[in-house]
Amino acid sequence: PGSITLLFIAGTHEGREQKVSHYVINEIIRTNASTKTVLDFAGSSLHSVARFIESFGAKNHPYYRIYRNNLFWPVRMLK
Repeated sequence: PGSITLLFIAGTHEGREQKVSHYVINEIIRTNASTKTVLDFAGSSLHSVARFIESFGAKNHPYYRIYRNNLFWPVRMLK
């Protein structure tokens, strides 16, 4: 099975009014519905974007990371 990663959909004010991004995502889903293709929305920490993505049935799967600052002490305090 393949996968499609949807990183970003940008649009104009007119495109938002006509809900072009809804149409594009719906067409991707409709075209691949009979396959085992996974559609990865790549998530968002913005509430409005996350809510939009969830409207297509996306599930929240958080990815955690560990951040380690290896800079020497005085510079580490500035970061």
